[in-house]
Order: sequence, then C-alpha cells, then structure tokens
Amino acid sequence: MLLGDAKIGVGGTLRNNEGSPTPHSQLYYIGAAYDVTPAFNLAGQAYYLGFRNSSNKAWLAAVLGTYSFSKRTSVYATGGFIDNRGQSALSVSSGGSGGTSTPTPGSNQIGAMLGVKHIF
Repeated sequence: MLLGDAKIGVGGTLRNNEGSPTPHSQLYYIGAAYDVTPAFNLAGQAYYLGFRNSSNKAWLAAVLGTYSFSKRTSVYATGGFIDNRGQSALSVSSGGSGGTSTPTPGSNQIGAMLGVKHIF
C-alpha cells in the first residue's frame, strides 16, 4: 500500500506443521519503506512468530538503509534484533541450526551487515 511517498505492508500466515510437537503456528509482519532522498531509502520490518499451546515465540525487528550511487550500484547497512522466548532459538540472520550463528534457546541476538550491491 502506498501512503504518500511511503510503502507499507502487513500480512500473516497460519500454519499446520504436521509432525511437530507444536503443530500450529502464526506468523505476523508489518513493514514500511520510505525514500528519504532519491538516492537514500530507509526501511523497517517487525515480525512475530508464535506457536499455539506453547511458550515458544519470537519477535524480530530489522532496519535497512540503502544508498544508490547509480541504477546499478548501491551500498546498504542493516541491523536486526530477535527476542526468542521459551525454547525458541531462531537467528537474526536466519542461520542454520547449531554453530555460532544460532542463539541458545530463549535468548536474544543482535546482528548487523554492511554490503555493496552491483548489478552486472
């Protein structure tokens, strides 16, 4: 949805995860993006994931800034925070289970990333 110069989106998904100890989950999200200048865009998103009859849930918030040097080259910076509850151990970077990128169950995680994007 366009609201002036801003783009706003909301949504949700209800899932039946057959074979899981917590088979019913809900994912809700909201996001917005705004062109601060013709070259600089600022965006933010928030997500909630919960499981019915379980204390497992997670909140994720992320902010992204993109600066375009041209139509083909841009730089970006993003930061995110995830708040896991119960036995949830989701990563802010959606890393796989195990390893150093996955937080311990019920803990929080902060992540940041810088990058350059060039389209060939």
